[in-house]
Amino acid sequence: MIQAIVFDLDGVLIDSNYIQYDTFLRAVQHINKNIFYSYDEHQKLFSSLTTRNKLKILVKQNLLNENDIETTYSKKQELTKEAFELLKEDTNLVSVFQKLVKDKYRLFCCSNNNRTIVNLILNKLGVYDYFELVLTNSDVKEHKPSPEIYETLMERANLKPNEVLILEDSEIGLEAAYKSNAYVLEIKSVSDVNYTSIKNSVYRLEQKVF
Repeated sequence: MIQAIVFDLDGVLIDSNYIQYDTFLRAVQHINKNIFYSYDEHQKLFSSLTTRNKLKILVKQNLLNENDIETTYSKKQELTKEAFELLKEDTNLVSVFQKLVKDKYRLFCCSNNNRTIVNLILNKLGVYDYFELVLTNSDVKEHKPSPEIYETLMERANLKPNEVLILEDSEIGLEAAYKSNAYVLEIKSVSDVNYTSIKNSVYRLEQKVF
């Protein structure tokens, strides 16, 4: 029986793709003004990768130097924090979480983002306190598409894969979720993250298994 609902962050709880694109581009242009990617190009090349992994790609493309990585990373985090400070509480999302908690589900979040940004977003949205545990890229050695973050969560929360439903949206995130052997609900947009769709997914899965 499914006991836990695990949420990715970007693209699941918040549509932050454009913010991530804009702040990344401004950060790298702080070092090299000739770098430019359109939003679509950014999504194709970098979707769901950690900032450091994105920067390593630019180094391989000879657009940045290795010693630019940490400076650019810090600039990206500064710009991202400024952008997310403007977020408001998501009352619809809070309502979803209240209902899931009332139904006795254990709630978790697993994100490829860094802890400072993840905690900031979850607090601004008004949902941080609903999570039993939040894991970020600092909690694992291998980031998504590796399943390590989900396997680590299940180990620390004493959960089996067949007790877990993961909500993921990106190709990299979905690969990690499926590799963990947990159940997966594929998210196309943040509007898919609602109480009815989650409960219907749980019901279908449990009917299939039991």
